[in-house]
Amino acid sequence: MMNVLKMKVGKELDLMVAQQVMGWNVDHHDIPDFSSDIKDVWAVVEKSRVLQFPNKFFKDSQGNWCVELDSGLVIKEKSAALVICKAALIKNSKR
Repeated sequence: MMNVLKMKVGKELDLMVAQQVMGWNVDHHDIPDFSSDIKDVWAVVEKSRVLQFPNKFFKDSQGNWCVELDSGLVIKEKSAALVICKAALIKNSKR
């Protein structure tokens, strides 16, 4: 989990999301820009249901996008797409 929290926007994170959350068998060349494009990450939201109750999705007073998982873990990032990717990976790893 800690490695996921430290990951940056990019193809490595996109590949992890494609394989571990979406269940796709793909390589780096075939994947959407999940971690940087809000349009692409919406498929992750629909598949993982990461933004459904009891999870919370909000913007804090410093302008960070946040997801609070039902475990109480709060993930914060400047990018909504990035925080959704990280939350989906963490949620998926607990199944």
